[in-house]
Amino acid sequence: MADLRNVPGGAELLLIGDPSKGQNYWYHLSYTIPGTNTRMVWAFPAGTDTVKAITGETAPAARQVTWDTFRGEGMLHFGTVNELVNRSEHPFDAFVADFEKEAQIRPWLRDAEVLALTAQAILEGRTVTQAELQTTKWWTSRNEAQRQWAALVAGDPAQARRIQEDNRIKVAEMLRKSGLQGVPESAVHLMADRLTVGDWSEEYVGEQARRLVNPTLGAVDPALTGAIGKAPVRTGVDFIEDVRAEARRWLGPVHGRWDDALVQKWAGRLATEPGAQDMLTEELRRQRLALFPEYEDERLDYESIAQPWRGVVSTVWGQVADESDAMFERIVRMNDRTTAEGLLRSEGLKRGVKKVTADGLEALSAAFAGGGVRKAT
Repeated sequence: MADLRNVPGGAELLLIGDPSKGQNYWYHLSYTIPGTNTRMVWAFPAGTDTVKAITGETAPAARQVTWDTFRGEGMLHFGTVNELVNRSEHPFDAFVADFEKEAQIRPWLRDAEVLALTAQAILEGRTVTQAELQTTKWWTSRNEAQRQWAALVAGDPAQARRIQEDNRIKVAEMLRKSGLQGVPESAVHLMADRLTVGDWSEEYVGEQARRLVNPTLGAVDPALTGAIGKAPVRTGVDFIEDVRAEARRWLGPVHGRWDDALVQKWAGRLATEPGAQDMLTEELRRQRLALFPEYEDERLDYESIAQPWRGVVSTVWGQVADESDAMFERIVRMNDRTTAEGLLRSEGLKRGVKKVTADGLEALSAAFAGGGVRKAT
C-alpha cells in the first residue's frame, strides 16, 4: 500500500472503477468515521500529478473496488482530495466542526430524522428539499418563525446568510448601546443566531441583554452563560469606580471627589462610546492644569505632583499627610521645599504636632548645652 503524504493520517487508498463497463479508474482516500463502519471518501483521478504528489508513485497499490461495491458499502462522497491537502486533523473532526457551525443556523441538522435524510441526500449528491423537511416531526413541532427560516434557507440560502449577518451586527450594536463590553463573539453570534432561526424572539434577546447588564433582573439563559464563559464582561456600573479612580488620580482626593451624576455620566460614556477614555483623560488633564497651574507639564497628574510633598510632610511631622487639609494644597502649590518645611514647622508647633515639638525642644536643648544661648544681663 502506498505511503500517503500531505494528507491526514489513517486513510485507506481505494481504486474505484470498472474498465469493462467503460468506466475510468478514480483513486479515493477513505476515512472511517470513529465508532462506525461508515466511510468518508475524497476522490482524485488516476494518471495525474496529484496521484504522485500524495502517494509518491504514479500507479500506487490500492484496494480495487467497483462502483457498485462503492455504493453498496454506503461510502459518503465528500469531494476531491484537494480539500484534504496540508490538513492534519482527521476529516471527521473537521466535518463535525463544520457540521456544528452549520447547525447554528440550520438547527434541524441536529435532529436524528433530518440527519438521516441529509445523509441520504449526500449519497445522492444533493441537498435535502423543503418538501422532505416538512414530512419530519422536527417541522411539525416547530413554531412559525422557525418554519419560515427553514423555508428561506432551502429556497434562498444567499438571502438567509445576509439575514444572519445583519442580525449579528444588530445584536452586537444593541449590546454596545446597553453598556456591555467584553461580550465574546461566540455569545453575540449565539444570541443573533437564536433570533435568526426563530428560537428566541426579539423581546427575549433584549431581556437577556438587560439581565447581563443587571443580574438582579433574573438568571441569564444557560446557553448564553456557557457561550460567555469566563470572559470579562463589563457594564456601565463596572466603569463607575474606573471614573472615580481616574478623577482622584488627576485631581486628588478633594477636587477629584466628583458627584454621582457626573461619575455616572462618564461611566455610561466609557461603556458605550469608542474613544471615551481618551476624552475623559483630556478633560481631567485640563482641570488639573486649572487647579495647579504651577505645574505646566500637562502629563503630570495629581498623583505625580503630590507624591514628593507627602514625603516632606512625613519627614517634618512624622505622620501621613492629610491631603484634605488646605495646608497640604498650599505646600503643593508652593513647589519650594525650604519654604514648605518652614511652614510645616511653624504650623506644627501651633497644632502641637509631637515630632515638631520634640524636634524643637531637642534643638533648644542642644543650643543651651553648646553655649549657644546666653542669659540676659
